[in-house]
Amino acid sequence: MLNNLDSAEFYYRKVYYPNTSSVVKNPMYKGLLNVFTKRHQADSISKYAQLYCEVNDSSIAKKDQELTAQMAASYNYYRYQKEARENETKANNTLIALITILALLVITSMILWNRYQKIKKRKQQEFIDLNTKYQNATNEYNKNLRMLQILDNAHQGVIANIQEELDRTKDESSRLSELNAEYESEKTRLEEENSKLAESLKTLERQKGLPNYLEHTQLFMETEIVRCLKTLEMIPLSKVTEANWTKLTTEVACFFPQLLNDLNLLPKMTKQKIRVCLLVILKIQDNCIANWLNLKASRISNIKSELNKEMFNDCSARTIYNNLRQKYNILSNGK
Repeated sequence: MLNNLDSAEFYYRKVYYPNTSSVVKNPMYKGLLNVFTKRHQADSISKYAQLYCEVNDSSIAKKDQELTAQMAASYNYYRYQKEARENETKANNTLIALITILALLVITSMILWNRYQKIKKRKQQEFIDLNTKYQNATNEYNKNLRMLQILDNAHQGVIANIQEELDRTKDESSRLSELNAEYESEKTRLEEENSKLAESLKTLERQKGLPNYLEHTQLFMETEIVRCLKTLEMIPLSKVTEANWTKLTTEVACFFPQLLNDLNLLPKMTKQKIRVCLLVILKIQDNCIANWLNLKASRISNIKSELNKEMFNDCSARTIYNNLRQKYNILSNGK
């Protein structure tokens, strides 16, 4: 028999929960509450009812804390997974963009190279055709000179023979007149033909000199800085560095020194005008020039008009390239 409440609790814990701890007090207090309820001991009922409620509340609170911690851990895990997926997507997009840019650069380079090869082959064929025409005209001219010499020698021989027979017959005098007329007619024809051939040879000789300055211009267009600027022209919002300007000025001074000398001698010349002029000979578009010089397109047109007026007394902005090309033998491959 239990003598008091403490000994009853000790006995109940010893028998039913020998290894109990604070975590398993809840079923113990519930069992004691049932025991004392059956025995109708109000004090013990009140005590263990209160203890049972406290332990039950503590258990519920602990479970809530564990549930909250689990939910927080689950949320953090989901958030970390989402961030990892987003970072992986960004990295993939960046890689795709880089690959696309590299592919575009390779394709552009191939197109430019093929275009250069076609232009080079066409220029070589034109040079070969021009040489062929020149050689044919020279051969024809020399052939006519030899025929004229042969004709003149034959005529002199005929004249000598006829002159010997003039005393014997008057008919031979008529024959001599006919031969003289034929000789003069043929001589006139050959001289006129040779005159035309001489003019043709002069024209061909001038044209033959054309590949020299074309080759000179082609070498300029193949320089590293010109190819760099032509590539930048196809890239929107591209920029030109001071080093690029310096390289371009150096190459122009090497290939077309007279152009830079004339520009520097102009009274109102500025660095901005010189750069516009150098880009004009490359046939760079006005909007691209305006972007590189941080100016408006209308201002670029005005500068071209001013340059044309100062250098060629021509107020138009459209004719400056042709004027520069004719005076300094510059021919760009631009559009």
